[in-house]
Amino acid sequence: MARSKTKTLPVERERRILEILQERGLVRIHEIHSIFGVSKMTLWRDIQSLMKKHGDIVPLHGGIMLDTGGLNEKEDSIEGRKKLNSDGKTAIAKKAAELIKDGMTVILDASSSSYFLAQELNPFSGLTVVTNCIDIAYSLRKFNGVEVVVPGGHLKKETSSLIGPQTRDFLLGISADLCFFSVSGLSPDGELMDINPMEIEVKRAMIAAAEESVLLLDSTKFGRGRGAYRVMRIDEVSRVVSDRPLPGPKKVRGGRVLPKKPR
Repeated sequence: MARSKTKTLPVERERRILEILQERGLVRIHEIHSIFGVSKMTLWRDIQSLMKKHGDIVPLHGGIMLDTGGLNEKEDSIEGRKKLNSDGKTAIAKKAAELIKDGMTVILDASSSSYFLAQELNPFSGLTVVTNCIDIAYSLRKFNGVEVVVPGGHLKKETSSLIGPQTRDFLLGISADLCFFSVSGLSPDGELMDINPMEIEVKRAMIAAAEESVLLLDSTKFGRGRGAYRVMRIDEVSRVVSDRPLPGPKKVRGGRVLPKKPR
């Protein structure tokens, strides 16, 4: 984000902050400080003014986020999600594992689909797995050929995931071959949606750290659009692995991997 070279009025700063919130779901103080160049105390006054005018803006550590209902939407535990379409997720995991080679560094998010993929990694050697999911990390302890790296951060007990600025910053500092991730839903217009903006921030950092992003999308997510927050569009993903044909013009049959997007 480029810093504004001209002095801005409070109403202009509030308008721009609101635009960023509506686009991304959350914003950090240091980010808007870099845009406007005013003191952080001034920015907090702007934010307090915005919060009075908009009841759906809520504070978080080091910033604010827009609560459009996602914070009140219940997130299922990873144990519960593992039971949902387990056959489909197993098929996805086996197909996704074909993309992995010995010696790679791969990132797994805290989704149940990534958990199933982790169970397919025993045959590999020299593999480094970076994950923010405690359950996934623990399940990999028995695989001799896999080195497990877990970032720091705040433990979200419901999803067994590490989130927050510390997690995000760690992920942005690494370089990986592949990032495997999932989402809460695929909307009819091709948007990948999720529930918690802090989880999304971590997913985006994972995707940015990897040479290729691989979406693990089981068919229960089709057309749901579950979640208040946008992660990205499906056509921005490098590859997609699914257990059934995707709705719409892009289709994946029987878990077949889509060709790599041109970089």
